Amino acid sequence: MGPLNSLTVLQLGEGIAASYCGRLLAGFGATVVAVEPPGGSALRRARGTPGAPLPARDESPVFAYLAMGKRSVTATRPVPEDASRLRELALCSDVVIADEAATALALHGLDYDSLAAANPSLVYLSLSGFGDWAPGPPGARRTSPPSVWAARCGSPASPAASHSARPANRPGCSLG
Repeated sequence: MGPLNSLTVLQLGEGIAASYCGRLLAGFGATVVAVEPPGGSALRRARGTPGAPLPARDESPVFAYLAMGKRSVTATRPVPEDASRLRELALCSDVVIADEAATALALHGLDYDSLAAANPSLVYLSLSGFGDWAPGPPGARRTSPPSVWAARCGSPASPAASHSARPANRPGCSLG
């Protein structure tokens, strides 16, 4: 029980940002339903720390923490039946957390405009690392793993930094 126990949240993203956001809401009592692809989220096999051995299936400490208090469903968005079920879940939810560009989600009617037309009280949280209208083909998945952020910041650990003519910017904390 918590202050958000009357909320239902659909987590469409499996990146760390969307998973952490869902974890926080679950911690405050919300019913969070995480959507995973067949075979499970990649976070199920994530290393706990850089250089650590790969965990056995479903034993990742990262996943154990981020999935705490959540329910999960398996769906493949390109499959029309699954996309339809996800849309029904989204329309019954109070909050949707998405970590992909709106162009990718719009192909399946899971973008804010499509969902808000049927559920005006929906709170839609978009955590797309490259913005809602990412470059590239429509529907392309645009996530931002820590290695991308490290490269964009010029982290000494990134391949991009080693080829730069200027000194690398050093972030205040480790990005991966």
